[in-house]
Amino acid sequence: MMLVLGALARVQGRAGVIPEVSGAFLHRAAMEIQIDPLGLTAGVAQNGVSVPGLVEAMRKAFEAPEHAAWLHYGATSQDIQDSGLMLRLARALTLIEVRLVGGLAALARLAEAEAETPMAARTYGQVAVPSSLGALVANWGWPLLRVRAAAARAPPEAGGVAVGGGRHRHDAGA
Repeated sequence: MMLVLGALARVQGRAGVIPEVSGAFLHRAAMEIQIDPLGLTAGVAQNGVSVPGLVEAMRKAFEAPEHAAWLHYGATSQDIQDSGLMLRLARALTLIEVRLVGGLAALARLAEAEAETPMAARTYGQVAVPSSLGALVANWGWPLLRVRAAAARAPPEAGGVAVGGGRHRHDAGA
């Protein structure tokens, strides 16, 4: 959520919604400060969400009230929470994709190495026609390939940021 708050300030500064120097300061500072998550517990208990306490802690850590006043400008706590969740999910999906590719590569190597290793195929627990361990291992990859294909078909609007109750695509490099 700190990254979301910093990115929001940067975009708002570039757009002239807040002072540009404040947007640049908040963006940079949000990536550099350290906030103790345990220090947010009282705010979460009071508000039911972590954003107000996080904003307060960030403003204090910035030690620059002239810039800190612009943090969280024009966004709701729900916007910040939803956008933070989307960023975390995007990172998780990237990690899952890397692991899927690695798992598929390992299965392919094992299937090729065991392509000539004979074994009895099974149907309903009964011995069926002869097969190979490589063929069995290759079949293990099909569900992973389907998951990878389904993830690739996800619409681009599945990610993005939430502002004003709606989701919007945002180029992280903007």
